Amino acid sequence: MNNALIRASVKATIAKNSLLDRLEARRESGADALEYVGMFLVAAAIVAAIITAVDTEIGKSLVSKITDAVKGIGAK
Repeated sequence: MNNALIRASVKATIAKNSLLDRLEARRESGADALEYVGMFLVAAAIVAAIITAVDTEIGKSLVSKITDAVKGIGAK
């Protein structure tokens, strides 16, 4: 009777450790679909903000200054 309890305890411990290992591997496997959607939405928000900023007079002036500065670097 005692050996049966020990065997059952060992099997339960092995099963528990195996399950924990699989869950840990799953958690560390990389980005899932929801994370990719989140990254896409953040990127879309940044692009929308840039387009909105460039579409204003201040944004156009800023873009002009930046392009002139970049052109000036190559001219030296």
